[in-house]
Amino acid sequence: MNIETIFLILFLVISWFVYRSDKNQSESRVKGLEDELKKLKENINEESNKQSKDDINLSLSSTQVELDEGINISFIAALDSASKKNKEITPNYHQDIPVQTEAGKSKNEEERNPQESTATWQYDYDEIFKVEEINPDYFNGIKNYKGYRINLEEFRAFNIDKGRPAHYKLPYTPEEIRAVQESAEEGMSIEGLASYYQRRISVLNKMIDGVIEPSSQFSRDDFNDYEDPKNLEVADVGELEKIEKNDLKIRLEEMGKIHKEIYHNVPQEKIFLSNEIIDLLIERRPTTKRQVLVTLGSKRQNLDHNIFVNEVDNVIELIISGGADNVTGISAPEILDEDEASFEEFFISRDHGRELLLEIREAMRQKFPSISKEVELLKDSNIESHLSFETDYQLDDELSAVRYFTKRLSLVRREEIIKAIAECGYNFKEAYTDWLEEIYQVLLQVDHTRIH
Repeated sequence: MNIETIFLILFLVISWFVYRSDKNQSESRVKGLEDELKKLKENINEESNKQSKDDINLSLSSTQVELDEGINISFIAALDSASKKNKEITPNYHQDIPVQTEAGKSKNEEERNPQESTATWQYDYDEIFKVEEINPDYFNGIKNYKGYRINLEEFRAFNIDKGRPAHYKLPYTPEEIRAVQESAEEGMSIEGLASYYQRRISVLNKMIDGVIEPSSQFSRDDFNDYEDPKNLEVADVGELEKIEKNDLKIRLEEMGKIHKEIYHNVPQEKIFLSNEIIDLLIERRPTTKRQVLVTLGSKRQNLDHNIFVNEVDNVIELIISGGADNVTGISAPEILDEDEASFEEFFISRDHGRELLLEIREAMRQKFPSISKEVELLKDSNIESHLSFETDYQLDDELSAVRYFTKRLSLVRREEIIKAIAECGYNFKEAYTDWLEEIYQVLLQVDHTRIH
């Protein structure tokens, strides 16, 4: 073997080793670059997702919640027509009204239940929750509690036109409840939930806490017997609402006729279920005695007390039943929950109640300056007593202003006030009885669980 051959062999061997070394290094560099690229992509995705969630939460929390403007204005006027000083109690439906939340029902109440919110029902339809995007079966419509098929888009549009949250009185589906709970667990604010899911705050809190279950038509674990909405009769949303109100009106009018027969010796203007009161009850659908009192406002003092006490429970039971053709004997939960939530807007904090009572007291002092502050109706101690003690409106002897104050003020205290009024030469009704209704109207609306 000559020298040239040996050098050639050595060159080839060295070249092979160099090639292998470069290849290993290249593969190592490529793998390193691939790992870095993978990490970079993960970081970018995490930042993007985080930014997207932050943007969503920010945009949702800035969206506002508006009151239902479809409430009969006659009801608002009836809240307390006897008092011009209590304008703050009666909501003005041409302004943004704070939404007050249901108190004492949530484990994280302080975090999820702001005492006031400036949010109004304004939103982008394309950005709100749609249950049919989770369950495509609902694209065909959804079965309501009366057995009709309702079109979700039409239902939302109808509510939007009425100034309501888009899902006002829509049935509760398992998908919606789970989605609300998951969003709450992820930290979405209550204002964000209200804006995105288009439900009132108190309804959402019930969903989060597991108080609300799916409506009966969706509550089965096995959906094999689920009825395709395509097979159901289609109902116009507006007509459904009219039917529901008409059903209730028929029943209340029938009850009113019975009252007139039973209490034929009582003047007609003192009968509980007059046509005007029936209209108020249908519009507001109160389901507790306190709510009935708030609904009636100053009209309550003109009614015969015994008839009211004897019949108010029957009226409430009828309202809860929801109408003549309701075979279950009770309204759907989504109906009752929305009716309950709508009353929250009329309740005020103890601090606000104190301000109103102090205004009433000042007006009394101006009108009757001779009455000593030691015996006046609203001493400081009386005001604090009224505000700190939650009235049991289930008690029959507290369902009118006169009876409420008879129960709350001792006989000695009442005698002191009456004597002071007589000695000063004032008319007893003007200086005492007339003011009871005004004060009672304030106390009816104080939410004793809320200080501020």
